Parts: sequence; structure tokens; C-alpha cells
Amino acid sequence: MLARRCRHRKISSRHPAASLRSLVTNEATATAKKKSKKKNHTNVAIVYGSFCHDESLFDAQHIAQVLRGKCNGSSDDFLSVSQPEDGDSFDMDSLIDRNNTGEVSAATASTAETGPLAKTAGAPTMLVVSTSSWNGYPPANLVNFSHQLKLASVTNPGCLSHLTHAVWGNGDERWWGTYMNVPRYVDLLLEKCGSRRVYARGERGEPFAPSDILRCTVEDWADGLAEVVAGVNTEEEEEEVKTVSWDALWSDDTPSLRHQEVIQFDIESMLRATKGSDLPGGVSPLCRPDKSAEHYRIGCQELERHGELLLQLRHEEDERKRRFRERLAARQAREK
Repeated sequence: MLARRCRHRKISSRHPAASLRSLVTNEATATAKKKSKKKNHTNVAIVYGSFCHDESLFDAQHIAQVLRGKCNGSSDDFLSVSQPEDGDSFDMDSLIDRNNTGEVSAATASTAETGPLAKTAGAPTMLVVSTSSWNGYPPANLVNFSHQLKLASVTNPGCLSHLTHAVWGNGDERWWGTYMNVPRYVDLLLEKCGSRRVYARGERGEPFAPSDILRCTVEDWADGLAEVVAGVNTEEEEEEVKTVSWDALWSDDTPSLRHQEVIQFDIESMLRATKGSDLPGGVSPLCRPDKSAEHYRIGCQELERHGELLLQLRHEEDERKRRFRERLAARQAREK
């Protein structure tokens, strides 16, 4: 052993210049890498849920405009921002992790070759949601999005671990108990699905602690989001992106002006509240119901129950319309 150590010392001492050159080269390479921070291309999808003439649609358009303007103003075009889509029009399958299709079902794998999964270049890597609430439930054009997100969080938590997100919310302060409920719950569901929150949720008229603002506006929030997206969008920093906490918009000095609660509604109550809005006929591959037999069973039971509930709600609505027509006809007959 002593002989080996001595030989090792002799060999090392013969090439001090080579060792020094190697050390200098390594340091120079590391320095060059730090200076060259190559920006990755980020695809931002913007989804909104709104009512007629609702601010959430206009807010989504403003957020898209700010992101395009600020982040693409540099020499490196590293950001693509999609046109805002309502939740019913948005393709949930586009959120599937294309680098992890081995864990997806055979049906999903075949879809990956010919369907939405084939469009890897345009696959969202960041999701921005702008939405309001109606009695604490999603607007009609966000029901499908919320349904699939809720089911994915139950049957396949962590399925969006490759994604980052940020949420902007609108609300009517007259409805105290359910104020900002949908923005808060959608933000929570995305987290349950594994997505990383890169910027604190913004709520119109609420405090925003990260910017020391007492009453936040979409202009304030969008400017801050653009700075965050531009700042973390590098190869070195991408792995170090920290997940912002769900309640980061508040602090001890600036709590919510109303309340800081969230009602975690189930799909049955959501369907009743939205009067049986149309839902897709099957689970999005995003939910990966085949990941385990138990998850598949849960997914099938949920769909069957939701389908029956939807038919029941439509039957009740048809019955109410029929009784209304009968009363209207009777009244017209009496007036004659």
C-alpha cells in the first residue's frame, strides 16, 4: 500500500503543469457556462373562466399582452404566449407530460403519435388561469376544465409536475362567504396535480404582499408575473425555481380584507350549481385512470355517477320548462 501511494505521488509530481492547465480549463468552462445562461423556450397557455362582459376575459387578454411585450423585448425570443381560451375550448390533453408517456395508457400512447401529443413544440410548460366565481362555483365555460382538474387531482396526483402555473382571480365582494373561491380552489387543484406555483396568486382588490400592495390590480400583477417569467427562464435557474406558497399574497401585516378561506367543492355540487353544464364523455388521458386498478375504478365510478347526475339535472330542467309552458298556456286561455 505504501509503495502504491509513493508511485501515485511520483506520477502526480511529474505533471504539475498539466494539472494546473486542467484546473484552469475547468474553471474557465464553469465561468463560461455561468455567463452563457441559455434561455429555454417557454410556452404559456392562458385559460379563463368568465360570464358575459366579465373582467376575467379582458384580464386574460391584458396578461397575454404584457407577457408578450416584456418578455419578448429582449434579443432572445424565449417565450410563446397563446391566445387566451375559455376552459371549455382548452385542450386538457395538451398538458400531458410528453417526456413521460411511458406511464400513460396504450390509448394515450397511440394518441401521442397522431393527436394532440404529437404537437410537442407547442406543448404548454406554464399555465396562467384568470377566472371569477359564481356563488363559489366555476363559470359555465370553466366547468369542463375544473371537472378534469378535480378528477386528475383525485386519480393521478402529481400528473402536472412538469408544469408551472400562476392564477389571477376576480370576485364580487357582496358574496362574502364564497368570495374568490374558484381562483383559490383552481390554484389549490393545480398544486395537488403537482404543478409548481411560480408567482403568488393575485386577487383583484385584495392585498398583494410580494409587491407591498394593499389593493391589487391586474396591471400590477401582470407586470410582476412578467418579471418572474423572464427571471427564472434559464437552464441553470430552471431547476432552482422555488414553489410559492398558496397564501403568499397575504402576510401578517396585510391579511385579506374579507377572508382567507376556500371551499373545496365536489363535482356533484358543482354540476348542480351550474345546472348540469355539458361535460365530455370520458376522462382526459391527463388523469391516467389506468395507472392503477384502484384509480381506474374510481375514475369509472365518478364518470358513471356524473353521467347519471347530468341526465337527472336535464330531466328536472325539462320538467320545469314543461310546467311553465302549461301554466303559460292556461293563463293565455283564461285571458281569451
